[in-house]
Amino acid sequence: GQGGGGNGEGNYVFTMEGSPGTPNTGGGGGGRRREDYESYYGYDGGSGVVILRFPPRPRPLSVTGGTITTTDTWVVHTFTEVGAHTFTVLGDGAITCEVFAVGGGGAGSAMDNGAGGGGGGVKYGCVTLTEGNVTINVGYGGAAGYQGDPEWVAPTSGSNSSFGTNFIALGGGYGGGDGYYGGGGYDGGAGGCGGGGGYYIPNLLTYSGGAGSQGGNGGSAMLFSTNVEEIIYDYWGGGGGGGAMPENGGDGLIMMGATNPPTSWGTGGDGFYTNFDGTATYYGGGGGGRFEIYENA
Repeated sequence: GQGGGGNGEGNYVFTMEGSPGTPNTGGGGGGRRREDYESYYGYDGGSGVVILRFPPRPRPLSVTGGTITTTDTWVVHTFTEVGAHTFTVLGDGAITCEVFAVGGGGAGSAMDNGAGGGGGGVKYGCVTLTEGNVTINVGYGGAAGYQGDPEWVAPTSGSNSSFGTNFIALGGGYGGGDGYYGGGGYDGGAGGCGGGGGYYIPNLLTYSGGAGSQGGNGGSAMLFSTNVEEIIYDYWGGGGGGGAMPENGGDGLIMMGATNPPTSWGTGGDGFYTNFDGTATYYGGGGGGRFEIYENA
């Protein structure tokens, strides 16, 4: 989805290169699958970001921390490096800041036709500060899942970004997967935006997308079957990760015996569009689910 979410990988009739979430956007990682009995990783989620701004009027305070840029309208402090930082206010009086934070994006699964990770949660608000230090944390993107034979490792959710103790943007949920060699399939993870749901191939079981508490829900894996004399297309795919509220991820498709391909499936939900730091950007987009389309004509 728009907002740094990675593409889900696809092949056969349509080919698409998968990708990780874009750094400092909280985008979810795209889904992938194990190919030709080789081992594969999915795609990582993108790291988060914390941005503060306030008008550049004279004041008896000095403020430090992050990368500082100044426009005619705002003084902007941007924190992009993953981990803990310190924002310092010195002097008498108080300052009111606008704060924009995005959690790290969830990772995409590498289980057979894995689902996309959810975008990081997006949070905006105003805070009033007096002299002292505030701890800022920039969330990391989730680590991609791994599919081998027989080993497999589930992807992880992104971590939270925060300003102080109460202003928190939640990390995105991990993408669900098949887990063919490691057991049954599993749902997408809950988070700022939910991860897409996977499925379990041997029994054709489908799983739900995770719930988003600061954004959209992940799409679920779906199963469709038709009985036709000539099977023209088969479809396999995990759900897309959720994006910024109310952008849910698209449902994945597992279609056998269908006569016409769908136009969209397993898409990540779009992120939140803003020029908060002076540059128009989408944040918190969901990762796309992995798909396959077999042509049997």
